[in-house]
Amino acid sequence: MEKTALVVVDGQNDFLDVRGTLLVHDAASEARKLARATFEYPELWDGIFLTQDSHYEFDIAHPSFWTDNTQGPVKPFTKITADSVRRGQYTPVNTNGVEYSTDKELLYVLRYLDYIESKGMTHTVWQTHCVMGTWGHKIHPILKQMTNIWSNTRDKEVMTVLKGQNPNTEHFSAFEAIMPNSDPRTQLNETFVDELRGYETIVWCGWAGSHCLPATMLDGMKYLPYQNHIGLSDVSAPVAGCKMEHVKFFNEATKAGARITPLHNHIRTAL
Repeated sequence: MEKTALVVVDGQNDFLDVRGTLLVHDAASEARKLARATFEYPELWDGIFLTQDSHYEFDIAHPSFWTDNTQGPVKPFTKITADSVRRGQYTPVNTNGVEYSTDKELLYVLRYLDYIESKGMTHTVWQTHCVMGTWGHKIHPILKQMTNIWSNTRDKEVMTVLKGQNPNTEHFSAFEAIMPNSDPRTQLNETFVDELRGYETIVWCGWAGSHCLPATMLDGMKYLPYQNHIGLSDVSAPVAGCKMEHVKFFNEATKAGARITPLHNHIRTAL
């Protein structure tokens, strides 16, 4: 009998709770819908995997990493390019708030920005979020209850996959960082790949549908080309203002061979 895995990307308080620092609108209601389906039909999933965005407060994607040309803090949602750093508009700082003073430190940041721009991306400074050890980092209670009940009902463990622990690179995908470096945590998570190889079908959902979910699902399709891949269109809300990125993701996934469908359609065809 074919086995199906559910991968829920970054269902954490900072993204799902109204008190979170980087709230994704509609994410909590989508999580409740997923939980109701899992309570009613625990047999839908033979395995559940939860990815968990995991940062330090000092992180290249947080305001604390940067200062502007007035020596002031950089506001969340600022876009920073390699050219803007070269011109002195923005400057990376160290953990003590002192501007990077060595060529090695600055050259790394410039190389990173050049690299992601070569991939068609622009670096975004987000509101500080999902800091390890904080409330915002924890899995949202709706999903925690869902996985606890499913685990007890099916007598199976839920696997948690951490991503983002290295402060020098963005890590949207749960498989590997945008620019892997010598830190093994930035490199391909072969354990995650090997675990998912045990399933014929992988169902992908989570938040945000404009950033971490697309990066994770598309990487999953790359590293697991022989599995069936399904994206849940109504459990994947994007960051506010990023609707076009959400649509682009669906188009790219469909072109790569995935099926994009709402949860109720998946339930009807799976049972």
